[in-house]
Amino acid sequence: MTTKPVRCAIYTRVSTEHGLEQDFNSLDAQHDAAQAYIRSQAHAGWTLIRSRY
Repeated sequence: MTTKPVRCAIYTRVSTEHGLEQDFNSLDAQHDAAQAYIRSQAHAGWTLIRSRY
C-alpha cells in the first residue's frame, strides 16, 4: 500500500523575548523537537516543509 504524503510545517512561539539572544534558545528547541517528531512519522508519509520564515 502506498502512503499518501503529508506535508508538515512547524510553528514555534515564545511569550517573551527573554533569552532569544542566545545561540540556542527555546524557539530552536521547539523546532528541533517538532522536526524529530515529523521524522518519526516518516513511515506514515510525513515530510517537513523545509522553508523557515
